[in-house]
Amino acid sequence: MEEKAKVEFFSKFNAAFFKGDQEFINNHVTEDVTWSIVGAEPVKGKQGLLDAAFGVADFSNMEYEIESVICSKGEAAVKGISRRNDDEGNVRNFCYCDMYTLEGEHSEKVKSIITFVIELNQQQQANSY
Repeated sequence: MEEKAKVEFFSKFNAAFFKGDQEFINNHVTEDVTWSIVGAEPVKGKQGLLDAAFGVADFSNMEYEIESVICSKGEAAVKGISRRNDDEGNVRNFCYCDMYTLEGEHSEKVKSIITFVIELNQQQQANSY
């Protein structure tokens, strides 16, 4: 893939999580994909990823904004923010960065994902991050 196509691919891949597009994720990960959210146990395998990403969360009330996508060969970093309401109706804001590795430099199959995510407190939200 050319760099422009890679940026578009990783933007679509990242957005698919927030849109609840399980089919897109399913079609673009390897059978042995790993997903590590820093601070939690890694998820291994395609079905494990799909269950973890779509089995529990309700994405219908989540907003997101992709701020940047940086690609180099078969890897990419996607940085953004997301917002959702908790069970009490309070808005919660998060800053995230997903690091992706493809199966091969020209592949459209993600082999590994590392997610860094923090919740922003009121001060951080006011001052940006």
